[in-house]
Amino acid sequence: MIKYICLHILILGLFSIGTFAQWVELAEKNGLPAAKSEYYTNLVIDGNNIAISTFGNKVYVSKDAGDNWVLTQYTPSQNRDTYLCGIKDSNIFATIYEDYLVSHDYGQTWKVFTDTSHSVSGTIMFTGETGIIGGCCSLYRTTDYGETFQRVIATGWSNDGYGPLLVKGNSLFSAKFIGREIYRSIDKGQSWDAVYAPTNNKYSSYLSINDLIMGFEYQGNSVISSSDNGTSWSETPNYAGLSNFRQIISCGNNLFGISINQIGVYQSRDSGKKWLSANTGLAIEHGKSGLAIAHNEKYIYILYGGTLCRAKLINCEIDFSNDAGENLASENAQFISPNPASDFIDVFVGANGRSPLQSDVRIYNVYGQTVLSIGAIHELPLRVDISGFAPGMYFVRIGDIVGKFVKL
Repeated sequence: MIKYICLHILILGLFSIGTFAQWVELAEKNGLPAAKSEYYTNLVIDGNNIAISTFGNKVYVSKDAGDNWVLTQYTPSQNRDTYLCGIKDSNIFATIYEDYLVSHDYGQTWKVFTDTSHSVSGTIMFTGETGIIGGCCSLYRTTDYGETFQRVIATGWSNDGYGPLLVKGNSLFSAKFIGREIYRSIDKGQSWDAVYAPTNNKYSSYLSINDLIMGFEYQGNSVISSSDNGTSWSETPNYAGLSNFRQIISCGNNLFGISINQIGVYQSRDSGKKWLSANTGLAIEHGKSGLAIAHNEKYIYILYGGTLCRAKLINCEIDFSNDAGENLASENAQFISPNPASDFIDVFVGANGRSPLQSDVRIYNVYGQTVLSIGAIHELPLRVDISGFAPGMYFVRIGDIVGKFVKL
């Protein structure tokens, strides 16, 4: 089994700005076995509560965002792979073939809901205490965290697979498998109306960012979007700057995706038009695809090649901190503008009264290589031409001030 390792990268060059620790492997982390002994297959998250399943049908749970883990008392009823569908407070939801399993106590005990004619599968999504999960030919609705399920059939639905796509405000969205006819419910899943039938039937990652609802083509680069809560839609081919996404999630104004073709984690700050690598500190072997990506308020998590890693988030941006715990990105807004930038950046006086007027300016890439060095400066702001830089993240050091910017 090929695994990848989450590395600490030492920035080299004429100075050291510390060790990057964006991505940290959680293997052997207080109860979670190493990836070489367990191949992790699925991840669900609700705040600090996380559940993860393995290829051997084990389920581990963390109540503290991944710092400590407990092996649950989950025993599959069939010799088939288990798919985790969601976690809500202390409730964990999973499917295994035609059985739907629910635990109300973080996995200590489980209840099996069986429907032999219409298997339930996929992700469960909640609006308040109402949960919706897809089935073979319909949706299922629960208002008591899985104690009971009611089959929901909308007018015009044919025998096909369904799954909930997203929750936006009081609206639920679902679609036939994969991505044919999109349906909307405004009454917590009791009734559904068809709102759009895309010409391309491979849209699988749906999300809400700002006022937009967006659907990204599975292993493609087309996008559908709605700016009026699903009433009207537009379809844009060749939209995304990176094809072959397996999954895309939104966080604040940012999108994060895991790619199959261009191995790794990618971030977009412009609703998916341009994508930048977010792999610093994440060393992965090609040939292993991403399995899942999720986030809470503090961290972003990725399952890649069977290994679980996390990185800190600050306002939905991956945190850049050095060994001393100093946030290297904390001052970039104070002395680098515009950011992100495509043609130039202006460098201003640093914060806290520190003056870089007599200091050299050095710009480094994420590998610690110096890409530009400017002698001691005497007037600010300093305009720096970055039009020739490759897209990505860079670091600027002026005296004892270190910040970052993104080249588009």
